[in-house]
Amino acid sequence: CSSGFTLNADRKTCTFQSKCGATNGGCSHGCDLDASNLPRCICPTGFTLLSDGKTCGDINECSSSPCQQVCTNTIGSFQCSCQNDTFLDSTHRKCEGCSINNGGCQQVCITSILRGSFFCVCHANYTLGSDSRTCINANSTAFLLFGDRRYLRRINPDGTDYKVLLTLGLSSSYFHAVDFDYATSKVFYAVGRYSATQTSYIASASIVTGLG
Repeated sequence: CSSGFTLNADRKTCTFQSKCGATNGGCSHGCDLDASNLPRCICPTGFTLLSDGKTCGDINECSSSPCQQVCTNTIGSFQCSCQNDTFLDSTHRKCEGCSINNGGCQQVCITSILRGSFFCVCHANYTLGSDSRTCINANSTAFLLFGDRRYLRRINPDGTDYKVLLTLGLSSSYFHAVDFDYATSKVFYAVGRYSATQTSYIASASIVTGLG
């Protein structure tokens, strides 16, 4: 038989003897056979084959900055962590907390060191929304706000309380767009006149009371 093969008991056929047997092909970790049935060393995730072709060395994943704040390299892997009362989110790579954009809370963000997390709460007469971030005025009624050429109007979903809130002074001006910002509780509107657009805002409390 050729090198690497042994003669079987029938004295006619040969069987390849894998060098991955007792010595694991000299590999520090895994061993496989290549297309020529010769041993080939392979490494698990988190390792790379070194220049000797036998030994697997740890990959320093932190060198590619996979974590938002702190990265600690471990054997075959890495671990992210956070600083300044922030905590890992569901990705286990990014950090979130009250010190980062108020934790995404519309009103109050509270850090719980014991729980290792944070949570949002609302001021009096507000309830926390289903997203656990925004606050809803418990005493308010939903209404539609829209621009109708020179007039900014509001109306309740049932068709009641239909009124004009604001009228533009110039007949050539018109409401181009209207939007509401939950973070600041302000209604923003853009006014178009000829080819120009002007943006301003109104406090939402004034909208609710009909601009007083």
